[in-house]
This record gives sequence, C-alpha cells and structure tokens, in this order.
Amino acid sequence: GGIFSFLKGWLTSLAADGIARRLKIELYDHLNHLPSRHHDRNDTGDLVQRCTSDVETTRQFLSSQVMEIGNSVVLMATALPLMLALSPKMTALSFALIGPIIAYGYFYFRSVRYIFKHVDEAEGALTGVIQENLTGVRVVRAFARQDHEREKFSGPNARYRDQSIRMIRLM
Repeated sequence: GGIFSFLKGWLTSLAADGIARRLKIELYDHLNHLPSRHHDRNDTGDLVQRCTSDVETTRQFLSSQVMEIGNSVVLMATALPLMLALSPKMTALSFALIGPIIAYGYFYFRSVRYIFKHVDEAEGALTGVIQENLTGVRVVRAFARQDHEREKFSGPNARYRDQSIRMIRLM
C-alpha cells in the first residue's frame, strides 16, 4: 500500500507539474500576442500574478483534489452495493443526506469563490506595487524615496493580508 501511495503521489505530481508548465507556456505566449492596448489597460502586477499564483493554485488542485475526487467516486461505487446488502434503510438514510451536503457545498464554494476573487485582486495589486518598485529602484534610491515606497507598499500589503485572513477563516 505504501509503495502504491508513493507512486500515486509521485505520478500525480508529475502530471500536475507538466500541466502547470504547459499552462505557463501557453499563458506567456498568449500575453505576448495580445495587442498593446490590452497591456496598457491591465496592471502588470495582476498579469504577473495570474502567470504565477493562479497557475500554482491550479497545479495544487490537480495534484491533490483530482485524485481525491477519483477516490471518492471509486469508494462510493464499491461501498454502495455493500451498504445495500447490509441495510437498505440505512443506505437510503445515508443517501438522503447527500442533498443537504451538496447544497451546503454549493453555498460554501460560492462564498469561497467570492473571497478568493478578492484575495486574487489584492495579490495582483500587491504584485504590481512590488514590480513597479523593483523596476524603478534606482530612481527611488537616487531621490531617497524609500520611506514613501514603503508607505505605498503597506496599503496593498495590509489589504492582501486582511483578505487572506478572511479566506483562511472561511476555509
């Protein structure tokens, strides 16, 4: 069992990393072919964040949750006949609870998606401030504006922290 668990985890990680790599390449290629006005309208930090953090979130989902979904389906397909053989009444009662669980999951994931969107936007703004600062670091130093840049950074950093804490509480 341990060997198969190791192989499952290793192969799943390899597949997820390969998919994430292809996503990054396709996203990078797509960004390079977008018209200039698209780059003028969108914040560079948000685009960088989409190429890194969003792809990483997708990779984590693929490496962990897809296998869990598969395991659940297989478990249910094997457990259902056994449950029916043991007690049809208890099986019916168990499956009657699936509706409320699905409803709860639907509302839960709607709220998670809403909060995740805010975390994503806050992270994009934070990345934009960092990218802008690093691009102009020589100018910042030349005019001794480090304190100003630190203050400029603290607002988006606090918003990102607050949104992340909201998401952690909900999770």
